[in-house]
Amino acid sequence: MKPKSLIFYPSAIIVFLAGLFFAYAAAAASVVEVSGKDLPALLGQPVAAIRLYASTDGGTAKPIPFQIDERDAKGQWLMDGLAKAVAILDPQDVLLFHLDDAGVALQGSALPAAAARMELSVSGKFAYAVAEENPGPKSAKSYVSYQAGQDRVSTAFYDIGFSMRQALVQDVLILRNGKAQADVLDRFKVRFN
Repeated sequence: MKPKSLIFYPSAIIVFLAGLFFAYAAAAASVVEVSGKDLPALLGQPVAAIRLYASTDGGTAKPIPFQIDERDAKGQWLMDGLAKAVAILDPQDVLLFHLDDAGVALQGSALPAAAARMELSVSGKFAYAVAEENPGPKSAKSYVSYQAGQDRVSTAFYDIGFSMRQALVQDVLILRNGKAQADVLDRFKVRFN
């Protein structure tokens, strides 16, 4: 006969992982991914000069958070340390932003002077990708941060950290659900006999 606690723990882990999956899926559903090949006016522009703008009132363009993930010619992701000496937007690169940050349509005159620009329309919302001659500041808002010294990623939904002593061993997982934020991994104890 199995003790009830041995049956409960696997069930609790499954429920926990399912909840984590659905929270992640809901957040990922609002991320817009645009391939570089779908941004022809911006191809060849320096990545550092590209900004993304949107408006909530139709008259003022404000920078919104975005990221450009670069790939090599074979489609492999380029990590920050391996980025090209002069990073330019290529057809295989990817621009990402949150749909919630997009806004209403703007007149071109509301946007900064630019070498190139493109209107992005998704689900009735608009964002404007602009390659600026003199790039303005990026949005101060950020959805993800990485603390290299702790090997830790933080978002509005979770913190996840990895052991500094053992590669690929996850040792911190804090879910942000509006309640107490405890390290979930501190609760699990696994013993091998």
